[in-house]
Amino acid sequence: MIEIFEEKGLSKEDATTAILAMSKNKEFFVDLMMAFELELEVPSEDDNPYFDGLVTFCSFVCFGFVPLLGYVVLYSIDLGDDKATVLFI
Repeated sequence: MIEIFEEKGLSKEDATTAILAMSKNKEFFVDLMMAFELELEVPSEDDNPYFDGLVTFCSFVCFGFVPLLGYVVLYSIDLGDDKATVLFI
C-alpha cells in the first residue's frame, strides 16, 4: 500500500504515516485495500447474488439460442425433398 501512495505523490514517510493511521481501523483499511490495491468495489448491501445469477442465466438462454435459430427456422420449412433434413441428422 505504501508503494501505491508513493505513486500518488506522497513521500515514503508520509505514506507510511498515513498507512499506519488508517490500519488502526481494520474494516476501513480492508475497504481501502480492495479499492486501491486490488481495484475491486465493495459490494453494496442491497446486491442480491441470486437475482444476478438469474439475470445471467436468462441472458445465456436467450442469446445462446440466437445461433440455433437459423437451424430451427430452416428445419420447419418444407422444401419438398429430403435434402434439407440431411443437414440436421
